[in-house]
Amino acid sequence: MSSARSGSSESLLPDPGLFARFTEEARGVLAAAQRAAQRFRSADIRSEHLLFALVSAQQTIAARALASLGLDRTQFLFEQALQWNQPWWSEGGTTRPKGKAPQLTAETKAIIERAVAEVRTRQQCEIGPEHLLLGVLDEPDCAASQFLVLRGFLIERIRAQVDELMVQPPRPAAATGGAKSNVVTCRLDDATLDAVDSLVEAGIRSSRSDAVAWLIGAGIEAHRALFEGVQATVTAIRELRAEAAHIARSPAASHVAPPAASVPAEEEQT
Repeated sequence: MSSARSGSSESLLPDPGLFARFTEEARGVLAAAQRAAQRFRSADIRSEHLLFALVSAQQTIAARALASLGLDRTQFLFEQALQWNQPWWSEGGTTRPKGKAPQLTAETKAIIERAVAEVRTRQQCEIGPEHLLLGVLDEPDCAASQFLVLRGFLIERIRAQVDELMVQPPRPAAATGGAKSNVVTCRLDDATLDAVDSLVEAGIRSSRSDAVAWLIGAGIEAHRALFEGVQATVTAIRELRAEAAHIARSPAASHVAPPAASVPAEEEQT
């Protein structure tokens, strides 16, 4: 089953020989873009389908970069699916003939070529989802880039975030078996939400998530002394826990003699 899927994706590329340089994640993104086009009855695999697939691949650098800048994955996928189900969306494209697989548009081929150029410039070997996202960003007039720009995302900021994640070592798994997430979900009251939206509308921050993160950072900075005191307390607690754990694991701890039984005073006199 996997070979059939891979062959289908491989045949899409401008140069089928490139497929060997695609990581498994990138191959999955390409296949997902093709499935998205098929699902919504399009003859073309457009840049929007590629972005749809990149956002869907949650654990990749590309998806993490967009999520960290405030792209709501669920909302994005819903908006795109809703748009593609509209009859007017086919304007500028074509409806897929029955039985014929969607093919890459010239624009999407150019994005892949840009991704290859990114790999070459960085002197890397494999083409991953992050390079495909960089390829999208390198085509600022494509529909996928325009989608991001119209929603307040800055192309250069996305690129910087991808670059940052690419040089970071993989995060170690937490003791619970999963990686610690830096995404926090919270509910805001109306007044706070109005303040957040004002920051976005005024262009001070790029998205709601960005505005909330900025406000939290500003609050921490304004109460620096308080948080330094809290952090010192937390550090002391951690040190005590580590010391207690060390004592518990010490061989001497398992050979501690039990306390001597106390002798009643009357027995001592006798």
